[in-house]
Amino acid sequence: MNYQIQKISESFRLDLRLLEFYLADIRKSIEKLKKESSELKNYVEGGGSIEVKSKTIVKEDGTTSRTMGIADNPWAREALSFALDNRIEQLKTYVDLSLIMSFTYLMTTFDAKYIDVIKTYFKSISDTFPSGVTVENKTMKFAYKSFARQMTSLKVNYNIDIENSIGKSAVKTLIEIRETRNIHIHNSGIVNRKYLDNVSTQLFSEGQYRIIDESYLEAAKDLIKEFFFNLTEQIYIKIL
Repeated sequence: MNYQIQKISESFRLDLRLLEFYLADIRKSIEKLKKESSELKNYVEGGGSIEVKSKTIVKEDGTTSRTMGIADNPWAREALSFALDNRIEQLKTYVDLSLIMSFTYLMTTFDAKYIDVIKTYFKSISDTFPSGVTVENKTMKFAYKSFARQMTSLKVNYNIDIENSIGKSAVKTLIEIRETRNIHIHNSGIVNRKYLDNVSTQLFSEGQYRIIDESYLEAAKDLIKEFFFNLTEQIYIKIL
């Protein structure tokens, strides 16, 4: 069983590394595009030539037409400058989208590996289950509990005390992270009454959009790593 726990932990490490590589590549690519767009915008606004040569277009019926070259004039500069402004705004949107996608990936892979660890632990103690209770049923019942109830169940029923290990505040933050994941998947990131009922923070109000920025994503990733490897360590010791 401990070998299985180690395999799950290693798989989760690889998932996190993939996420880190992805974020690093996205960050570099977007910064490069932003730099190139800004440089071109400054070049145009500074009087640099933007003339584009005309070209011949062949139509479906075989006839040809010739495009007009873009004249190097104030109107053309204004049009290109406007297009570059839109491009830079679009790149900012890409940054926001990549952070949301990365956050949902983090939570999805965490949920899967977390429940895999719990299922492995349940297998190791399945001989203590009442007649008719299967590992699958036990795991499913656990998975459908709220995160707060899962922590209580681990502590009361299996003497796995996460709150004592990483702190009460950290567990509350994990609950908020899980609820943030839920509203981004099910409610377009809009804070609802369920979110407010389940988290202790008073920073948001109903109907507000819950932003996921880079610092939030990094903090969530670090805390999830701490929780996951603390959990696996406690379980590992129990099934030695």
